[in-house]
Amino acid sequence: VDMAASLHMCRGEVDEARQQAEALLTLAQDQEFTFWEGTARMTLGWALTRQGQADQGLAQMERGLAVFRATGAQTSQTLYLTMFAEIRGRREEFDKGLTLLDEAFAAARRTGEHFYEAEMYRVKGELLLQRANQKAKGKNQKAKMKTDPQPLSSAPQSEAEACFLQALEIARGQRAKALELRAAVSLSRLWWQQSKREEARALLTSVHQWFPVGTDTADFMEATQLLYELTTSTITEVRVRSA
Repeated sequence: VDMAASLHMCRGEVDEARQQAEALLTLAQDQEFTFWEGTARMTLGWALTRQGQADQGLAQMERGLAVFRATGAQTSQTLYLTMFAEIRGRREEFDKGLTLLDEAFAAARRTGEHFYEAEMYRVKGELLLQRANQKAKGKNQKAKMKTDPQPLSSAPQSEAEACFLQALEIARGQRAKALELRAAVSLSRLWWQQSKREEARALLTSVHQWFPVGTDTADFMEATQLLYELTTSTITEVRVRSA
């Protein structure tokens, strides 16, 4: 049941992940399996947050992480800490999310657990960008600016880009195509913002085309939509130049 819940979570299937996590939580409590109670609560919290129940979801994740740590378990820490960090980012608690990722990287070094390392770098890059965006918006609001927000400085973009490139390299080395696709989406979106549309489209196409027709994961659908937007914007620009 735990594996099913984790698989649905990694595929972005929120309803299914919640269903399996609730079943696992009931079983773990009935049988007094403390470790599985911790993983169940964290997966359930992730699902609840994705369903818009942010406070309830965060409470489940915090309790689950506490239960998990109390067992002294070392396995799968990188997965759950990264998952928790992403949720912190969705709540605009970027520093807390980055702290959780620091713990995840430390756990990877300590245990040699690297199966989720590509995602750790990708989420770190996303949090760095989101934090920079939040700070830029705050400065604009304080100054009561009526113009569009100024673009981000190059420093956070460069740091995020380095994270995305590292995520790509690790995923390719592990032949982890699902994580490679996520990293490609994040990097392509950043490159598009930096006016490197052709590079973004080429990168995303090279990863996207590996997946068979009929793939219906949330990540693949997001990549398909982004690739469509990159392609249509390129066509529009060519037509404008030719007019």
